[in-house]
Amino acid sequence: MARLLHKTAGVALVEALVAMVVMGVGTLAVLGAQTTLRFNADLSKQRSEAVRIAQEQIEKARTFGDIAGYTNGITATVTPEVVPPNPGFDNTTYSITRAVVQDTSLHGLRMKQLRVTVTWVDRIGTPQQVQLVTAISGTPPTLAGSLLLPANAGFTSTPGGRHRAIPLDAVLVPGTSTSSFSPPGAPAGVRWIFNNLTGFISSTCASALPASCTAANRRYLAGVIRFATATEPAPPFDTGETPQGPDGLEADLVQGIGVQVVLTSPTSPAADCYAQSNLLASARRYYCAVPVDAGGSWSGRIEVTGNGTSVPPWILASSITDNTAGSYRVCRYTPVRGCQPVVPSPGVTGTTVWGMPESTRSCTAPSPQTVPPIPGRVMRNDDFPLDHAVVKDALLNQNFLIRKAADGCPADGPATQINTNTWHHQPAT
Repeated sequence: MARLLHKTAGVALVEALVAMVVMGVGTLAVLGAQTTLRFNADLSKQRSEAVRIAQEQIEKARTFGDIAGYTNGITATVTPEVVPPNPGFDNTTYSITRAVVQDTSLHGLRMKQLRVTVTWVDRIGTPQQVQLVTAISGTPPTLAGSLLLPANAGFTSTPGGRHRAIPLDAVLVPGTSTSSFSPPGAPAGVRWIFNNLTGFISSTCASALPASCTAANRRYLAGVIRFATATEPAPPFDTGETPQGPDGLEADLVQGIGVQVVLTSPTSPAADCYAQSNLLASARRYYCAVPVDAGGSWSGRIEVTGNGTSVPPWILASSITDNTAGSYRVCRYTPVRGCQPVVPSPGVTGTTVWGMPESTRSCTAPSPQTVPPIPGRVMRNDDFPLDHAVVKDALLNQNFLIRKAADGCPADGPATQINTNTWHHQPAT
């Protein structure tokens, strides 16, 4: 019996030793798991802090107060910025590097890409980093208030729910998103089909029959040709506001006046232009469907044409200084006076015109500048230049004034609500 008990006691000791070994291995596994969890939690805490630092850098970059702050304040850092440890939260040292990439696409100098990289070394000596990338627009912060304004959905922005360039008397085509317009002065049945969304002319028709329509890609061009050849009225009218119309003998000439577009791109087909035919009108509206090139634009010059059989005859002055009796000159309504500025186009730098908004402009910068300084901007197609360049959308109010050669082209009148300034168009020099 004693011998049996002694044997049993020995076995219990071995079991206890095995159990201790198993418990030790398990404890080591638990300690390893806890160590891994602690390291991951520590790394997650460091990564969160790095993200916070990067976001703070981006928000600081967005707080520019004007365009100068945008241009000069959002720049790359040559050497990393070191963020010292925060003993109360994290003992890690972070380095910040900012890289700025200027957008060279459509927005040009109005967009920057900011890349903020935050780096650090974790507790086991492994380099870590977080990188945030954002785009910052060079829009003056004062314009941010416009976001609170309601969208302009009135009839003044989209008359009849269509693109503003579409003539008001164009007729909606049932069941489509297009409108049909018969330009006054065109042969019976001629129609232009407008896309209601873009305002582009998508097809032209020779008659009322749908089979007469052919696909097209054209831009709408319209304006008014006024006459100011009669005797000047008495004040308060002046040479800048000549409402007197044509001379009494010029009815035949008025009805023979029209326009043509001399295209430099594309070179074909020709633009279709028609002028309003109203025997009682002292001014004529004109309408053109201008073809575009593969890039969706056209370039060229709009010219007034006359009827060679009219009485009195249509005779243009030979130069700006030509005052020959019985000849005429064509002036265009434009805010620019004293020069023939160029509109920018690929490979061509546009002319900078100077002057306060809504006032007469010049190609010469003021010297010395005024306080506040008179701003300058590049000539635009809607300013009605001598030569249009890369016109992509409809052009409206490209208006002409026909004068007797001896009268010259009038300057802007005293009324500030409208621009009545004109400059030489035919002849232009």
